[in-house]
Amino acid sequence: TKADAVDEGTLDLALEEARELVPGAPVVATSARTGRGLDDLRAALADVAARVEGRPPSRATRLFIDRVFSLRGIGTVVTGTLWSGSIGEGEELRAEPAGLPVRVRSVQVHDRPVERAEAGQRVAVALPGVERAQLRRGDALVESGAYPSSYRLDVLLDELGELPDGLRLHVHHGTAEHYARLVRVGRRYAQLRLASPAVAARGDRVVLRERTTLGGGLVLDPAPPRRPSAERLELLERGDPASLVLATLAASPEPMRREELARKALLAEDELDEGLAAAVHAGGCYLTPARLEELQVGVVRALDERAQASALDPGVPVAELLPQRPWASALLPLFPVERR
Repeated sequence: TKADAVDEGTLDLALEEARELVPGAPVVATSARTGRGLDDLRAALADVAARVEGRPPSRATRLFIDRVFSLRGIGTVVTGTLWSGSIGEGEELRAEPAGLPVRVRSVQVHDRPVERAEAGQRVAVALPGVERAQLRRGDALVESGAYPSSYRLDVLLDELGELPDGLRLHVHHGTAEHYARLVRVGRRYAQLRLASPAVAARGDRVVLRERTTLGGGLVLDPAPPRRPSAERLELLERGDPASLVLATLAASPEPMRREELARKALLAEDELDEGLAAAVHAGGCYLTPARLEELQVGVVRALDERAQASALDPGVPVAELLPQRPWASALLPLFPVERR
């Protein structure tokens, strides 16, 4: 910018430095005073925008707040870009990470009232009954139960220079800024341990800074375990829905409900449905085929042992065969046990 303020030699040096700092990005010299380069800038922005992939439309509602203010007769208003989903009048949402329930009174897009705002739009939302001080820049308005709030993010690194393990840095995500420590996992991955909770989803982008931009990252797990493994992160990077669902179920001590899996924010709604097709459904819960086989083997073994110990009374109460959970009885029809 301000290309009119320097000679051509200095401008050429600035352009070359910009190309070195951001390889592959278009670099345009502009001057708001003379109008130089503005048409080229508009064309470059349009070209870049045409190549940007849209956010998954099937994600649940999430809006990151960038401003909070009060208007007489309206109350508290927040503005931000709607990352996913939609927002309409009368909807019940939550302000995270505080977990504050809010109700939408009205919605505007570019100062015009609308019944419903869609993903990608700049939105102003009026929230009655909420004090201005209860919300701040960086908070997110989300569909209840749709996103985790976590002090850890597992990411695929995109470094401008190699970042040392244990580095203290700033993580920019949405409209929030988090102070964090970077824990490397192999050459390509890292876990970001945050000083404040993030409301993230798999596929989000983060910027890593410490006085200057150090690189970025692609969120692979928005609420990971404390001990990350490169094998698990490779699986998350590949992103096969069936593999992700089965890996998540395998790591759980017992079957999970669909809403529990959705709350992990690892897959969009349609991807989650695709992944669940590879799991076993019983009693409103899902488990892996391997876990079902393990339970089946245990049940058959228990029945055989009882039959050998007491041939006249080989029966075993269900409570002794399976955990006393709502899903347990729904598994019985899936067991290849001969009934006598």
